[in-house]
Amino acid sequence: NGTGAYGVNNDRLNFVLQSYASLAGNQFTQFSVGGATAAAHAVRLDQFQSGSNGNGAWTKMPGGGQWCRQNLTLAANATTTWTFPAGFTAPPAVFITAINGAFQCWLNGIGANNCGIFNNGTALNVNLLAVW
Repeated sequence: NGTGAYGVNNDRLNFVLQSYASLAGNQFTQFSVGGATAAAHAVRLDQFQSGSNGNGAWTKMPGGGQWCRQNLTLAANATTTWTFPAGFTAPPAVFITAINGAFQCWLNGIGANNCGIFNNGTALNVNLLAVW
């Protein structure tokens, strides 16, 4: 709930960061962390981004790593296109797991913005994860 000694909220996070990092300006500039040899080696919290939309949820990390996820119903005996909630710079690895039913599907095309999944059986609920 963000309160008490073990709660995580912005005030607590800022307190912890100030205890271990020496700021080199303000909350929008890079800071030095013990073990780093320069301020540029530190990662700012605002470099981690995330969000969601009708196509699923996404997370982007410093250095270019990204993942997208979605729960989706695949139509029976048809191709379903999943448009990623955030585009990638190149085609990602895509993983599919079935929530219910017999898994008879395969990827039939992956791009930087979407992928096609062919389901060779009855309608199927799946979890999708795209990782770069």
